[in-house]
Amino acid sequence: MDLLIRGCGALGVSTAMRASHAGLAVTLMAEDPFDAERLASGLRGYQIAIRAEAEGLPDAAAALAPPELLPAAPLRLALCDPGPDVPEGAAAVYIHGSLAEVSLFNMPSEDRQQVLSLLQKMGLPVIEAPAHATVFAGLVLLDRLAALADQLLLQGAVPWEVDEAMERFGFGTGVFAAQDIAGLDLAYARRRKTDAAPLLVTDRMVHEGRLGRGADVGWYRYPGGGGAVIDPLMEDMAVEEARFASITQRGISDQETVERLLLGLACCGAELLARGEVADEARLDQICRRALSYPDNGPGVIRRVRDWGIEALKTRLQIYGRDRADLWAPQALLEVVD
Repeated sequence: MDLLIRGCGALGVSTAMRASHAGLAVTLMAEDPFDAERLASGLRGYQIAIRAEAEGLPDAAAALAPPELLPAAPLRLALCDPGPDVPEGAAAVYIHGSLAEVSLFNMPSEDRQQVLSLLQKMGLPVIEAPAHATVFAGLVLLDRLAALADQLLLQGAVPWEVDEAMERFGFGTGVFAAQDIAGLDLAYARRRKTDAAPLLVTDRMVHEGRLGRGADVGWYRYPGGGGAVIDPLMEDMAVEEARFASITQRGISDQETVERLLLGLACCGAELLARGEVADEARLDQICRRALSYPDNGPGVIRRVRDWGIEALKTRLQIYGRDRADLWAPQALLEVVD
C-alpha cells in the first residue's frame, strides 16, 4: 500500500517514519527542492521518498529516493483540520501518539476503507470526525488544557506541582511534561493561526526559545539531553507575568488544580458535543484518554464532574469563571449534565 503525506513539519515526518516502520511505501511532499534535500538528509536510512511540490523540480531533487518508492496513485493524507484546507481526494488526519483522528469526507468512497486499514496497520485506533466537523476534537481539547494550565500558573501554581497533582490523580503524563515532549511551537502556531487568546506564560516560553525537550529546555531543563530537571526560573517567569496582568497569586492545592482542569475540559467537551464536532461522549472520552492521557480507569470527564452534583458544579463554574470566563463557560456543560 502506498502513502503520500503532504506537510513536512514534525507531525508529517513522525507520521512518515511510523508508516515506513509499518512496511508502507511512503512519499513525503516538501514545499521546495531545498526542503526536500534537508528532509532527505535527516531521513537517511528510512525507506521514505522525498519529493518537492515546486514546479520545475530539479533532477537531483527528483532522485532523492529510489524510483520504486514513488507511488503512481497513492492515498493522500493531509495533516490539517477537516474543512476547506483539505485537498480534494485527501483524508485529513491528526495523530496523537496512540490515536488517529481522521476526516474521510473529501475522499472517494473506495479509498476510505484503505485509509482506515492503513492507520490500523500503523497500530492506531481511529476516531472518525463527523461529516460536518471543522476541527479535530483532540486538538481543541489539547489547546484548552494548555490554556487551563497557563491560567493555573498565573494564579500561583508551578509546573512540576501541577504535573505531580495530575499524575497522582491518574493522568499518564502531566500537562507541562507532555508539552515538553510534543514541543511548544506546534501549539503556538495553531493559536496564531486561529487568533486564539494569548497564553501569557506559555507564549513567552516560545518567544524565549524554551520549546521543550527537543531544545533541551522547556517547562523543565534536560541537561545533556537527559531526564527532566526542575527549573526555578519558571516560577519567576509566572510570578512576573501575573504581576504584569495585575493578578494576585496564591497557593493552589492539588485538589483545586485537578478540579480546575477537569471542569475546564468538561466544558470544552460539552461545547464540542453541542457543535457536533464529536459524535458522542464515548468518543469524547476515548480522545481524552488517548490524546490527553486522561485516566483509563473511572468515568469520563463529563460524567466525572456530573457526579459532583449540580449545585457543587454550578458553584465551581462560578468561582473559576471569575478568572477567565471563556475557559469555564457553563451553558453547554449544564445542558449536558441536567
